[in-house]
Amino acid sequence: MPIYFIQRDILEYFENSYSLYETLFTALKDTSVFYKSPDYLRLPLIFYYGHTATLYVNKLKLAGLIKDRIDLHLETLLETGVDEMSWDDTESYRFGGKFQWPTVEEVYAYRLQLRKLIREVIRKTPLVLPITEDSPWGIYLSVRLNISILLILTMSWLEYNNLSKWALFLSIEHERLHFETSSVLFRQLPVDMLAKPNDWHYASYQANENAGDNNLIAVDQKDVRLGRPDAFPSFGWDNEYGELVSHVSPFQATKYPITNGEYLKFVKDGGYERREFWSNEGWNWKIFRKAHHPVFWICDKGCKLGCGGNLSEYSHCQPRFFDNDFNYHNQEDLTSKFKYRTTFDVITMPMEWPVEVNYHEAKAYCTWLGKDYRLPSEAEYHRMLDQNLPPNPSVACDVAFDKVPDWNLNFQYCSSTPVNLYPPTVTGFYDIMGNVWEWTEDHYNGLPGFRTHPYYDDFSSNAFDGRHNLMMFGSWATTGESASQFFRLAFRRHFFQHAGFRVVKSNPRTLPPIVLLDTEISQQCHEEYTKYYSDNRIEICGQISSNVQFKFETDQMLYDMLRFQYSDTDNIHSLYGVMTEILVEKMLLIPKTYGIATDSALVIGCGTGRLAFELSTIYRKVLGLDYCGKFISACLNIAKKGSANFDFAGLNDSLTISIDSNINLDRVAFKQLSWLPNEVGNHDLVLLTCLDRVNNRKSWLIRLNEIVKDDGIVVINISDVNSEQLMDSMKDEFDLLACVNLIDNKKIANGNSIALSNPLLGNYITIWKKVPIS
Repeated sequence: MPIYFIQRDILEYFENSYSLYETLFTALKDTSVFYKSPDYLRLPLIFYYGHTATLYVNKLKLAGLIKDRIDLHLETLLETGVDEMSWDDTESYRFGGKFQWPTVEEVYAYRLQLRKLIREVIRKTPLVLPITEDSPWGIYLSVRLNISILLILTMSWLEYNNLSKWALFLSIEHERLHFETSSVLFRQLPVDMLAKPNDWHYASYQANENAGDNNLIAVDQKDVRLGRPDAFPSFGWDNEYGELVSHVSPFQATKYPITNGEYLKFVKDGGYERREFWSNEGWNWKIFRKAHHPVFWICDKGCKLGCGGNLSEYSHCQPRFFDNDFNYHNQEDLTSKFKYRTTFDVITMPMEWPVEVNYHEAKAYCTWLGKDYRLPSEAEYHRMLDQNLPPNPSVACDVAFDKVPDWNLNFQYCSSTPVNLYPPTVTGFYDIMGNVWEWTEDHYNGLPGFRTHPYYDDFSSNAFDGRHNLMMFGSWATTGESASQFFRLAFRRHFFQHAGFRVVKSNPRTLPPIVLLDTEISQQCHEEYTKYYSDNRIEICGQISSNVQFKFETDQMLYDMLRFQYSDTDNIHSLYGVMTEILVEKMLLIPKTYGIATDSALVIGCGTGRLAFELSTIYRKVLGLDYCGKFISACLNIAKKGSANFDFAGLNDSLTISIDSNINLDRVAFKQLSWLPNEVGNHDLVLLTCLDRVNNRKSWLIRLNEIVKDDGIVVINISDVNSEQLMDSMKDEFDLLACVNLIDNKKIANGNSIALSNPLLGNYITIWKKVPIS
């Protein structure tokens, strides 16, 4: 195949993805709507319009595919979204009128520049022939769809560490993900602010025949394999890789997703008003949100279902939507009491389309049915799909590559469809793939063998916390790689997507393969499961989070870090703190030793703040970062008054921490970040101390060049000074000035071997100077 055909296909896939996203935003009637917040947990739409474009630049710069940025201000402002970690978060200050968002014209101009840049990257980046499934660019498969052309990259995860091009396809797939999540936000806007695009066609209310009863189908036991094979020849996100063979015991599940018509019975029975059907977490959400029915149902009661900003008082539920409904005043016809919100319109309730709800609403329905009912697990969904992979699978084994798909995926329709429109699987289940995402009982976690990608280290791992649940197998708005049977998506349980559910009836003689995480963060969730399944029909397996960083979110680790950083060096237990004292001394000598400025310093992995506080005696501004929430909370508590008390009841101890009076607290700031975004700026000194406690070392090392000033100094604390990855990541942009062994010091007493294996601080520091750009 000639090179220009390959490049043409890559370019066509990019253009299709980019245009698809643009098309969605052309539906906003005027520029003022870009500054509306359809959901109080989301930013105004202007952020999402620009965010996907800036990610291209941020990732391609990281991968070395481009040399120069387009606009660092926009690439910083539009890089990071809101924290969606709680259903009752207060709105970000970026919701308010005082925050200065860029104009629509500025973002549009940026997107035009970005489009030209990506075209050049695709055209000029060398391709190597012959093209095989292991080649950097890979092979493409073209599938003609109603609105879009699905072109899925064929490349192997085995090659991902050598693929700077991976960043390009990562960015394309990221924009397709945001197309879907943004379409959910559009469904939450007032319909008067939208104009449906010409090519946007909804499905019929019913298939050729009625769906009939949603009966339970019995499924035999079988082992299923979870995970995209490493050598599978297509792009995949990090959480899809790894392998888990799970034994699925016999179970029964509804042949269809639960429909609007079925869920209406739950609503009619007072489901939203009866506490006994809801978990503690779910009921608290329901009360806070004032929910009386699913978010995409419309009634005439003036319900306020959670718009943000200056839309906070807006109600979707208005009598005007029923003005021309002849059956509205018929009290016997409950179906006419609700309308249905599509992306752009309010229509008659499609009773045989799947209902769209969050996890809490789905679980309440299961409880209403009876204690034996629950949601399926990820393994059980794969059993229902029943796709067996051969030893050397090709893309033909993935439904995302079906030329004539038997699923409502990839914009077959621009809405949900009747649950019986497409044929069932060989096991008898309808809509296992597509139509709506389906909630599972499983906490989101990596599969055995999980590893993050250095270009997007925190794509998945932050959600391995026991607060996110898996959703399976895509919706009508799912396109590209996300339509793959290997794709694994998760959201917080209170979030809305084009997501519904189906119901499983437990077998009292077997234990289902449900994954629950055993972290301090998820303890409340464990209590919920204990309440719901006191008969122990669900095994609380307590799986360890695949995000190694979460093991530091414990009282024990906080206790150790405080002692490590603030121990009295004249006391015997100070062996924890001697290395910190030595490191502090070395850092305070850096400006004089290497002749650098003292305007700003950055401490990455600041722990409980000791090094950041000490550097404030020299540097005019100091920023301390850590991904551990407990550590950052301790920093902030100490910074309030220069001292703080910490009570560790579970450890039968307490600590009082005080810092020296010469510390300038006004110069120090702390942030919890799981990544190094552009907002951290660049600094005269960058101290990286957490390399031994991160998921992916490379992802942190390759960011250092942009966050240290020209001629600035980077100091890296590490346990393995001969790390090949360290040297490979630094050698092209930094000169190694020194290597210091922190334990080779007269202050270290004999027997201080505990410091050698402690994950909170490495044994060595390496000192690097940024190489000036020639």
